[in-house]
Amino acid sequence: MSAPALMASTTHPATISRATGHVAGTRDFEFTVDSTIDSILVLASLQCRKTVEIFRPDGQEMTSVNSTQNIDLKTGKILRVDFPEPGVWKLRISGTGLYVFSVMAKTAVKLTNIRLPNPRIGERQDVEARVTGEISSVRTQLVTAAGEPMSEPDSAEELTGGAWRIAITPRADRFRLRVLATDANGRPLERMWPVLFRAHP
Repeated sequence: MSAPALMASTTHPATISRATGHVAGTRDFEFTVDSTIDSILVLASLQCRKTVEIFRPDGQEMTSVNSTQNIDLKTGKILRVDFPEPGVWKLRISGTGLYVFSVMAKTAVKLTNIRLPNPRIGERQDVEARVTGEISSVRTQLVTAAGEPMSEPDSAEELTGGAWRIAITPRADRFRLRVLATDANGRPLERMWPVLFRAHP
């Protein structure tokens, strides 16, 4: 494993997006870069890889020429972009088999803690999430392990010390929590808790 991947949680501690699943053909994933982000790191792998491509908001593909670091691997890619422009970026994977990817960021806005004791499928319960940095209009959404939305975005209640309270109702046994918000410059922002939660029947 390369040094950027080994050091990712230290150099880029905030998770923007993460997913794992299976694909046969081509699949696109979108992720939002906001104005608080100093650097992004994309780690993507695909069991029988054909291509792994990352595109800027204007549609330009990221290459070794226009990125800070671009490492092609047999089954994936590691890409780093310093001072990325805000907007909706795209990751495109082509091939077959198991895929795993993470989009991580160096930023002042990150999820630092989520308290979710004993989640149960179909049962509504409160969750407390803690976020550093200045954000507003916070909403949350449950997504599947493969990155598909499991619920509509729901408003969060601001508490104190960067904490937010939300109500969730898991519809599947495995899910992640995504935070959608607005940054201090009015840009859309998203963060994801990297841990895959498991709900019980």
